[in-house]
Amino acid sequence: PSHAAPLEPRATHTHTHPPARRPTGLPSPPGPQKRGDRRDAPVAGRRRQPTRARPRELARGKEVSPCPMWLLAAFAALLSSRLTLSSCLGAGRANLTLYHVNPGNYTGIADMDLGDEPGDAFFTARNLGLPMLCRDEGSNTTEGRAMCSNPEVVSRDLVVSRIVLEASTDFGPYGYCDICTNGTYPGTQHLLHPMNCTNGEYVCLCKIPRGFEPCEEERVGHRDVAATHPFPPSGSHPYFFWQANLAEKMGGFWFTPFRKGENVTWRLVETQGVANATCQKELMLGAITQKDPSCFGQCPQPRNISSDCYIRCVYRVLLGDKAATAKSIDEGLPGKEITQLWSDAYAKCLFS
Repeated sequence: PSHAAPLEPRATHTHTHPPARRPTGLPSPPGPQKRGDRRDAPVAGRRRQPTRARPRELARGKEVSPCPMWLLAAFAALLSSRLTLSSCLGAGRANLTLYHVNPGNYTGIADMDLGDEPGDAFFTARNLGLPMLCRDEGSNTTEGRAMCSNPEVVSRDLVVSRIVLEASTDFGPYGYCDICTNGTYPGTQHLLHPMNCTNGEYVCLCKIPRGFEPCEEERVGHRDVAATHPFPPSGSHPYFFWQANLAEKMGGFWFTPFRKGENVTWRLVETQGVANATCQKELMLGAITQKDPSCFGQCPQPRNISSDCYIRCVYRVLLGDKAATAKSIDEGLPGKEITQLWSDAYAKCLFS
């Protein structure tokens, strides 16, 4: 997804996102043995046994070591985040099943933002409230400026691709990647000196202590959805409370395979499917509407998905009534059920 340019809830209440980090619980690779390590020392009175050759296997014509124990432990930790580690490809490498939303005329994944299943479902669910935000204060907030004209949100030919990414698990900083519009990096148009780029190209910004700069990274970027979408100050627009509550409920991770790292830290293994994003959104909304038809029926325009009344009903179903103004993760649907609504709609909208 364009998991969207430099996102701050509002200009007057700036929230600093923590730097991208590795998934919680991911063990560090074992360091090299030091000279004199007890594992290397001979046992008195006993002949040292010859070292048994470790089994090896072939992958893509090259010898690689079988999965070490630390990587298997990492797999167990990653299961809770619903990352898919489908095969072991040597120390510190994994296959990740990810999704990306983009206009249908773009191909590849370099310099694009992708999400695992709950991460991309969160991206779709939070965007359901954008029409309301953009009407109320779109040009007055950083997120509004970045998202309300974002081609990955407003284009009419959006598709959702499911891909398998082989990547090093030594993740780097996340890249805020979007399509260049009007010759400037999305989200920088309001700056005194906007950053220039070529129209139509995907461009990425990385966070630095004093703002953002074009990314110069080889490592795959990584972002924890729940940890980097904090709750806004009291009195903020409902959109920002809905966004934070969804992030807390759904979790997930976002990734950036930077162009500089292609075939170095990552490679595209395969594209498993492409779905019509408009179809997916409509089916997801249809399922949400069926869960509280009386709320939607009271709206002046019950089928106008961009009206304030309709949007408030959507988040009432997903998050409960309190979520528009406060933290409220115990009402509404469980995070896994929201993700399942997204997944079910995706499966029905795949192109044949």
